[in-house]
Amino acid sequence: MTLSDREKFLISNVVMITSKWAKKFPRPIRTSLLTFIRDKHSPSVTNEDWHELAMDINEHISATRKSFLTGFYDAMKNPFKIQGDPSLTQLDKEIRDNMKDIDLENLDMDEMDSETRKLLGQVKSLKRDYENDDR
Repeated sequence: MTLSDREKFLISNVVMITSKWAKKFPRPIRTSLLTFIRDKHSPSVTNEDWHELAMDINEHISATRKSFLTGFYDAMKNPFKIQGDPSLTQLDKEIRDNMKDIDLENLDMDEMDSETRKLLGQVKSLKRDYENDDR
């Protein structure tokens, strides 16, 4: 299966947004790199498409962070919510089995809205409580 120009450019944008090495370049360079990539590999993507993709990516990144923290919180705090939800039940199992490997302390708070920060604080508290109960 071949990716469309839009799909290829979406991947390029996500790499620029999430990659540690890409973030080492100043924003104007990343933008120029994306323009170059678009022109060479995704010529059918317009400026309007690019803007729409960027907005959708930012919205989905935020929603994904919230979903991760909400899933973690529900799995740890709300046993009635996980009943009948196979994916949440699996998440609960994986969280409990791998709790010692979960590092919530080094997350980039600058990229989180206030609701996500509050949820992260609640999840950190649950993790501390779980670790204290486990001792």
